[in-house]
Amino acid sequence: MKYAPVLYARAFASAMEEYPKMAHDLVKNMLTVLKRTGDISHAERIIYAIERELTRKNGGHVITVQTARTVSDILQKKITESFTKEDIIKEQIRPELGAGIRVVVDDEREYNASLQYKLKRLLGV
Repeated sequence: MKYAPVLYARAFASAMEEYPKMAHDLVKNMLTVLKRTGDISHAERIIYAIERELTRKNGGHVITVQTARTVSDILQKKITESFTKEDIIKEQIRPELGAGIRVVVDDEREYNASLQYKLKRLLGV
């Protein structure tokens, strides 16, 4: 990878800040740059970094909610209402959690109330 995803994200975010009405052109230009530098194969990581950077600039966070199985619509609505409108909420199904929930904020902070985590703590693994 020629440049770190964070550098692409910062450059894109500052361009979006400067030229908000040209969003479509900025995305096309970003794809052209990624193809030219050979970093198009890392597009998923770069897009995530851009998403995170833009969300931060708008005062939000990227929230990942992980559960062992799909949650009911009522619970999903409660989870969504727990965060601000600026936050991006992603849901992941991870059967290895067993039960419970794990919430990760900006890939930095975590609240882990999963059965897997509790068993590991209990057994000292």
